[in-house]
Amino acid sequence: MSNSVKRVLVYGLVASKTFGGIGSFLTEMNRHMSGNTIFDYVIEGSECSIQDRVEALGGKIYYISYRVKSPIKNLQENKRVLKELRKTHDTVYFNLSTLGWIEPIKMAVKLGYHVVLHSHNSRLLVEDFKHRFVYKINKARLSRLKVTRLSCSKKATDYMYSPDNSVEFIHNAVNIDTFRFNPVDRLQIRRELNISENTKIIGFVGRLCDQKNVLFLPDILAEVKANSNENVVMIVIGEGNQRKLLTDKIEQLNLQNDILMLGDRADVSRYYNAFDVFVLPSLYEGLPIVMVEAQVSGLPCVVSDVITSEANISGNVTFLPINDASIWGEVICEKLKNKNTNRELMSEKLKDSDFDIDHEALRLESILTAR
Repeated sequence: MSNSVKRVLVYGLVASKTFGGIGSFLTEMNRHMSGNTIFDYVIEGSECSIQDRVEALGGKIYYISYRVKSPIKNLQENKRVLKELRKTHDTVYFNLSTLGWIEPIKMAVKLGYHVVLHSHNSRLLVEDFKHRFVYKINKARLSRLKVTRLSCSKKATDYMYSPDNSVEFIHNAVNIDTFRFNPVDRLQIRRELNISENTKIIGFVGRLCDQKNVLFLPDILAEVKANSNENVVMIVIGEGNQRKLLTDKIEQLNLQNDILMLGDRADVSRYYNAFDVFVLPSLYEGLPIVMVEAQVSGLPCVVSDVITSEANISGNVTFLPINDASIWGEVICEKLKNKNTNRELMSEKLKDSDFDIDHEALRLESILTAR
């Protein structure tokens, strides 16, 4: 292997047509490293929405069979890829949202890789006896492996690792300049969407899935509209398997003209400028990157109380229970009354902090290439 460029084999993405938070985190982190580290990816399936981004950074994608469809074939292909790439890669970097499958981790350790684990989640994706049993067994097995352990928050640490494991925090950092508040973009986006400056916008960014609790969004807006004298609309950015359920509920509440479904957006940073309040009613999270992005843009955030308090980096985050939309409506109405006149100040405050990607990407790079 060349001494100047190191290739890191990355696990954790899934074949998908939607662009998720971990994919954004990994590609942006790699983009802001020194240029001497390239991420290659092992992905189940045959396509990935970020393939162009990976290849633009010099990376390759190694597609393997889906484990749920062909478990034996998946094991064989994992073993083949890990064996072949041992000649050119020293480090395997596993980004974990679940502990349902740790066989590739054990293979990488056995083959002598520098194995790095990174916890991005705070609870089981499926709560039943089978998944809890597998989780407990694999957590115990994982605790005995000789690996480097990373995490995005205390909750993510407690979920993935044993108390006696040594863990280092890597913050879900963003490009401060990209998400800095821009009043020109605010006006332009509103013109493009035909939304007046006098209209208040509640914004959501994320996958349209159960984890993000997106079916709660129409309830929130209905409560706000019932209790506010302002003209209020909601913008939803993202795609996912609950899109149809969400549009059905929007129609049931007669909010078709009040909620704009914009799908995935490559230029999502521009849309934060147009928002007045950011909401995230998730059922579980590690430490959501979209919250960091929204706060860098100077937005007040109203989020579910399952999200770690470590995500409050601006001091302008309100944590609420997700069992009562009226409370959300009341809090958001108060937020909308306040004018955000100093949104630019937050980006300056966070520049050169642990949430600045120029700082944190180099720290992650040093961990991954320490060997």
